[in-house]
Amino acid sequence: MEPTPGIAGSPLNSKPPSGQTLGMLKLNTPGLAAALAATLIGFSSCTTPAVESDPIAPVSTARALPDEVRAEIDANEKAAVADLERIAQEHSAEMARVKEEPAAPSVKAMGPWIAGDQIDSGRPGVKPIDILEVHANGSGDLCGSGKTATVRYVAMTSDGKVIDPGTRPFTFRVGAGGAIAGWDVVVAKMRVGDSFTLILPQELAYGPSKGDLKFDMELLSFK
Repeated sequence: MEPTPGIAGSPLNSKPPSGQTLGMLKLNTPGLAAALAATLIGFSSCTTPAVESDPIAPVSTARALPDEVRAEIDANEKAAVADLERIAQEHSAEMARVKEEPAAPSVKAMGPWIAGDQIDSGRPGVKPIDILEVHANGSGDLCGSGKTATVRYVAMTSDGKVIDPGTRPFTFRVGAGGAIAGWDVVVAKMRVGDSFTLILPQELAYGPSKGDLKFDMELLSFK
């Protein structure tokens, strides 16, 4: 079969001479394969790259809280923290006050106790504490508030009936509410070795249910 005649010089019917070009590509040269490969690579690089997932970033499926709900939660958390800080500050201030409070002076001079002495109750409208008998006078500094004191005692009704024989000495921190109010007032003004019988008004003891109370008290130690 004879070849279809064509236009003279057409690349379809005749072999181009060395160095002849077809369009922008040079034929019959060693660089043709490399040029085609580079062209294909260029087209490939124009495609949209795949998005890689971050293996560290968590994928959240939970719905976000509305802004007003989040704001209310934040406000409640801040209020709770503020309350805790206020309570801590008040507690610290009270502990510092008790620790640093100076010894309360006696209503009498630093001389020996005698029967008939009185100790101010420290409360408006409440009668003073009466010293009925003095068994011994101690020495040294007054105990004062904030100290840990040990007291030997016997508790009685105002007419002398024993209601607590005090078989063991009682230890408490003066001024911290560890005993009846009258003891905080009296022991703060005692010295080690002081021993007497006194009457506590009911307001400084257990109230009207037991009335005024009589105590034999001796301060054994404090620190």
